[in-house]
Amino acid sequence: MTTPQIAIIYYSRGGHTQRIAEAIKKRLTAGAADVLLVPVAEVPAKMEAIMEAQTLIFRTPTNFGNVAAPFKEFMDSTGAFWYKQAWKNKLAAGFTVSSTTNGDKLHTFVSLALFAAQHSMVWIPLGVLPRFINDQQTDGQNRLASYWPHGSM
Repeated sequence: MTTPQIAIIYYSRGGHTQRIAEAIKKRLTAGAADVLLVPVAEVPAKMEAIMEAQTLIFRTPTNFGNVAAPFKEFMDSTGAFWYKQAWKNKLAAGFTVSSTTNGDKLHTFVSLALFAAQHSMVWIPLGVLPRFINDQQTDGQNRLASYWPHGSM
């Protein structure tokens, strides 16, 4: 079996999103994956390596209920890939962060999943149960009970 190739494409303004992206990379690398961290500003220079990845993970803070503007600029720059369906059947996942528990992250999640769908990618849901079910503590770390991408604050 070949080593999974994963690219984490992210935008971080204050460093928190970058630290989480680095933690995700560390965890995936421990699981024997090759992981490339790509800030959105470096996407054009690293596009060849991104194209080799089987999985793309999108990471952006939630700003006013949506993806951050620099991340949206990256999304808008992928028209040529969309037209060729160059990312078709690649796996996709997404993560976001906001400064509050609510932070209106749902629209960010929908934007990321729709972006992946328009590229004909296969979206990977979180797959973790909420921490409380029927008033009972579970082993799940899904504190915010989101089944879309992971959200943190």
